[in-house]
Amino acid sequence: MKEIRTCIACRQKKNKRELLRIVADNDKAIVDNTYKYNSRAMYICKDIDCINKIKKIKDVGKILKINVTKEEFNKLIFELGEI
Repeated sequence: MKEIRTCIACRQKKNKRELLRIVADNDKAIVDNTYKYNSRAMYICKDIDCINKIKKIKDVGKILKINVTKEEFNKLIFELGEI
């Protein structure tokens, strides 16, 4: 059975392995490449358009229920752009 998740930027439903997983880890937002972190998570497409949309949305902290500083947010966006 496929595990379907929704991209927070474009709202498309896809298999979770087709999406990037961002988790809250010790009050920091990080990219979970293992898909195994036991933490609150959100998913985003591996598409530059969706990554650009999240730059505008800026509710990573709200979704993950953590405080994300501007520096942490910029680091996260940089990591997403590298993938």
